[in-house]
Amino acid sequence: GDSESLIWMLCYYYKRNQKAMAKVTIEGKDYELDELSEKAKGTIASLQFVQAEIKRREAQLAVYKTAEIAYLRGLKEEIKED
Repeated sequence: GDSESLIWMLCYYYKRNQKAMAKVTIEGKDYELDELSEKAKGTIASLQFVQAEIKRREAQLAVYKTAEIAYLRGLKEEIKED
């Protein structure tokens, strides 16, 4: 969604000087994790957790919506038979 494109952070690893460095991208700008404060790292972890939970809830909602449609179809068929 729009909020993801504005705030979403993508963690990835790349090789530099024989060492894997963690990097995050925030609103299109790259930051080295090692260069961020502990508070910023904690905020990143919290944000990533919340974003993962949102995705999980959205997936659950999709399952419930699919079940709702199936129940409604079944109910319509049941009512037709009466």
